[in-house]
Amino acid sequence: MKKSYYKKNKTNQFIIGLVCSCLFLSLPLHAKKLKPKSVPDLRVLIDVSGSMKKNDPSNLRRSALKLLIGLMPEGAYADVWVFGGKTRQLIKRSKVNADWKKRAKKVITGIHSRGQFTDIEAILNRSTKQWGEKNNKFNRSVILLTDGVVDVSKIKSESVGSRERVVQEVLPALVKKGVTIHTVALSKYADHELLKGLAIGSDGWYERVDSAKELQRIFLHMFEKAAPPETLPMTDNKFQVDSSVNEITLLIFRSKDKPPAQIIQPDGVTYVEGKLPKTISWHREKNYDMVTIKSPMEGEWGIMAEIDPDNRVMVVTDLKLVTTVFLNNIIMGEQFDIGAQIFEGDEVLTRKEILDVIKMNLVQVNPDKIKKKWVLRDNGRGGDMFAGDGIFSTRLDAIALDGLHEFTIFADGQTFKRKVRQTVQVRMPVITTVQRASKEQGGGYYLEIKSREQIMKAATMKVTVTLIDPNGKWQQLKADKENNNIWVKNIAGLTEKGEYQINISIIGKSISGNPLSLRLKPIVVDGDPDMTVNDTVKPKIEEPKIVKKQKVKKVEEEKEPEKESESMSWIGFTIAAVVVNLLLVIGGIVGYRAWKKNSEMPLLDLGDEDV
Repeated sequence: MKKSYYKKNKTNQFIIGLVCSCLFLSLPLHAKKLKPKSVPDLRVLIDVSGSMKKNDPSNLRRSALKLLIGLMPEGAYADVWVFGGKTRQLIKRSKVNADWKKRAKKVITGIHSRGQFTDIEAILNRSTKQWGEKNNKFNRSVILLTDGVVDVSKIKSESVGSRERVVQEVLPALVKKGVTIHTVALSKYADHELLKGLAIGSDGWYERVDSAKELQRIFLHMFEKAAPPETLPMTDNKFQVDSSVNEITLLIFRSKDKPPAQIIQPDGVTYVEGKLPKTISWHREKNYDMVTIKSPMEGEWGIMAEIDPDNRVMVVTDLKLVTTVFLNNIIMGEQFDIGAQIFEGDEVLTRKEILDVIKMNLVQVNPDKIKKKWVLRDNGRGGDMFAGDGIFSTRLDAIALDGLHEFTIFADGQTFKRKVRQTVQVRMPVITTVQRASKEQGGGYYLEIKSREQIMKAATMKVTVTLIDPNGKWQQLKADKENNNIWVKNIAGLTEKGEYQINISIIGKSISGNPLSLRLKPIVVDGDPDMTVNDTVKPKIEEPKIVKKQKVKKVEEEKEPEKESESMSWIGFTIAAVVVNLLLVIGGIVGYRAWKKNSEMPLLDLGDEDV
């Protein structure tokens, strides 16, 4: 852009920039386009210390790793390490293909139980050394399996120091590189606090395994976190294959002494392990079958086997369902938008004749196994911003129950079906303690509310405390901020005999920036002023939970909002946004003219160069 053009159009550029900024700031989160999945880059770290002789006597780590290797998609990157007192790379990092899988399965014999120590610091540092600065093209993940604690020396202080470095130095460095750490504890004696901290601190997944027999399924779940596969929905062991599917891989779990599965093609032809066409490869292990079929026939397929919740149909296809990626750890009371798009290759599907027939649903299953259903829309109504942009979206209610939740998005395009399943751990954002205060402390109760900084932005948190006396009268109390993440309150003057109720409400933002608003379960305390105080015994303190809503044991479908009220709401919003934007533009013009009149600062001389 030349100097003369810059001077002439500076006012126009200022106005256009202001308008664009206003409009951009008014866009909701779910209106942003989703991106295709990044390339998985995985490090698998297996503990081979001597204690594994007891916790994994049959060396089931090998079969679990074999399952993981078989599931790895071509084009991903992966390597495998073992560690005890020393670290060793079993197979180098490279792009996954048939040759990589063949070589990886051969080196599984390197998994043993002869290591003398458990150097978690060394294995995390060495296995991730290749990773430089964060790169959004790759989904960097670590799966760490161990049955012990940090143990690097017979001198206890050296092990303690190593553990501290893992928490204070190694974890922050890996998070900065964009690494997610998934941890598996294969013993009740493992350092669960450390493994859980590594997972939550990097938004990874933590699993405690009581028996090595569970490892195969645990590794399946870890694989789905590290390299989410494209899958087809399956009902009663039946699934639909469409013309866009190039390859399917079936994972079929089998109970002890059960016969191998049978696979039924749409034309009725049945396949079993043994004589198979070149397009089918069948791998059988003690507890599962893994079958890969290239260029599968279009139509409905069936599996003759036990129905198992961990059975999967994974596909290689040009028609992909891309959804909002849930964090592995989210907060009770957090609200967020969910979006889903269909991609053809690397392009978003926007053809109206196809979008009009696509139906998308989201099903949530909470820890009590109660289901709730939402409809995702692309019609500009009911939680969707723009009609026909290819983004099907809705806003979820604040989650009111901590624990394990499962979210599944189903896409039905009449001629094709897709499914994305994600599990999340919903956690309390705060830890609340209440204990009796001594007479010297003023009597009453001492209340402390501490935010969990790994999942919540403490600086955004605001706390409201209300006290209801035995007669039903209430008063609002101010909690004092002791530091960035702790609020305290001395609740004294409880002169009435009977029960007092302490209510705590919290607003703020999650670590991902989503708003949250929740009310904790009321805390009931005794207001008897004659209660004796025993300073040597702490009262039993339970972590409060959010008040549960009435359970509905049937699937609830989100109702279609009435068109008239919805349209009026959207029109009102649009008019308000336009008025605000116009006022900002007018203010900007007036401000600019005043600035131009009073300012004597010369324009930047850009010479004759194009910019």
